Amino acid sequence: AVAAALNELNAFDGASVDELDYERRVSGYAALPPLVNRAPPPLLLPLLANAIHDVERDDIALRHSATHTITLLARRAAAEPPPADGTPPTGVRGLLERVLMPALRRHLRLPPERNTLFVEALKLLGSTLLLLPALQPDLATLLSPAEPEADFFYNITHVQMPRRQRALARLRARVDGGAFEIPTLSHYLLPLLRALVVREAPNEADVAEEAVVTLRAVAARLPWRPYLGILQAFSRLLTTRPRLEKRLVR
Repeated sequence: AVAAALNELNAFDGASVDELDYERRVSGYAALPPLVNRAPPPLLLPLLANAIHDVERDDIALRHSATHTITLLARRAAAEPPPADGTPPTGVRGLLERVLMPALRRHLRLPPERNTLFVEALKLLGSTLLLLPALQPDLATLLSPAEPEADFFYNITHVQMPRRQRALARLRARVDGGAFEIPTLSHYLLPLLRALVVREAPNEADVAEEAVVTLRAVAARLPWRPYLGILQAFSRLLTTRPRLEKRLVR
């Protein structure tokens, strides 16, 4: 059943050369829920990997279908009994921790040209942590489904720029209060803020300046190695993004 599903999720148009058959692929995703709910966790690995791959595609329907499949996997993982203290997670929960979370961290480090995927990764990260906060407990505290105005993931991806600015200001207050461990700062918040700082769109300038101030709060709590890494990264950007020179110096 998994092999047949993968065949549909990777279908090509038989009447064209190197053209994807989007209808078959989307239909393949639509037929996945029963399989996702019953297949043994090891067999779910190729389905998860396929979904992560399709999240990176430009086709909106295919990307949303892949995101929905990952959400279904997170819902199944949330229904599993939590692991005993000190033991690594197994089952679907372990699969998401080993495969999905590294992929989302990679998506946060993509160049500004891949902004659509960057936003999709943030939304997927928020929806996954809403179902399974144990995957990243620090970041899960930024969720507030009952109060959208206070939900970081909802506001940082909002179309209104003032909402993004307020989300960053609230994040900065949490950073100053010591709410996040070093791995959270270096693996999630640092690449997220770096991506916002290097935005060149004129309508995002205020958000980028807010990200600079928030980045300062994060940098103040970093150990030397990640601190040096981000310092060198911005130094290199001075030669490749001269239009952002003033912001990069700040």
